Amino acid sequence: MKILGDSNITAASITATNIISSALTDKLKTFTLTDNLRTISNSTRLDITFDGTIPNIDTIALCGTNLTPSAVVTLTYADVDINSPDGTVVLPTFSTLHQVFFLDASINKKYLRINIVDTGLSTINIGYIYAGVAIDIPFVEFGHVPGLNIFSNSSVTATGQSYGSKIYNSLPVDFTMLINYDLLESYMEIKQEKQNIDRVLIVEYIDSYDLALYRPKYGVLVGEETPFPISENNLTYAVSDRLEERF
Repeated sequence: MKILGDSNITAASITATNIISSALTDKLKTFTLTDNLRTISNSTRLDITFDGTIPNIDTIALCGTNLTPSAVVTLTYADVDINSPDGTVVLPTFSTLHQVFFLDASINKKYLRINIVDTGLSTINIGYIYAGVAIDIPFVEFGHVPGLNIFSNSSVTATGQSYGSKIYNSLPVDFTMLINYDLLESYMEIKQEKQNIDRVLIVEYIDSYDLALYRPKYGVLVGEETPFPISENNLTYAVSDRLEERF
C-alpha cells in the first residue's frame, strides 16, 4: 500500500493552457474536487515551478479528473529551462477519477510540465494535484467488507431555503499496518498535519486492482487508535486506521 500525504504543490506556481482565466490554477491546490479547473478544449499543458526549496518527487497524482482511456499524459522536468527538459516520461493512466503516477526514480527538479491530451473529451476537469514522495507500507491487512455508502445531508434555513450535499460511490477502507519506527514517524506526521480534515490518497494494490473496489481512494484518515508495539524489541508496531472518501 502507498500513502500520498504531504503534497508540495501548495508551494509551487502553476500555469495552464486552454483555460478561461489564469486564476483557475489556484483550484489545483485545494482539496475540494468539485471546485475544479476546467479547460476549454481536450488538451492542456500544466507548468509547475517550485519556488524556494525544491522538493523530491517520486509520485504525481491528478485527482478528480474526467480523463478517459484515450488520455495521453506526459511529464517533462528540468533544472533550468522546461523548454529544454532534462527528461520526459509518458505517464500510464491506470484508474478513473484519480490518476496516480509512480516514477521509476525520485526527481529533484525546479520545473515540471504535465501535458494532457484526451481525444475522448471536449473539456478536461482536474480537481487537485499531488506532487511528493509516497510512503510505501509493505505489510498491510485490509478489512474489506463489500459495500457502498450512498447518503446525503440536507438542511433548511429559517427563511425556508434548502441546502444539501451528497457523497456517492464512497468505499471506506479499514486497514492495519505492521510498520517499523521510521514508518510510524512518517505516518504520524501525516496524521498530525491532516487532522482528520485534509485529504490523503491511498493506493491499496499497486500491481493488481479493481476499478470498483481497489481504485485509488481520496479522503480523510479518521481512525483514533494508538499504535502499539507487537514485538519484544519494540521495533514493529501495529497501527489500525480508516480512510473515508471525501470529494
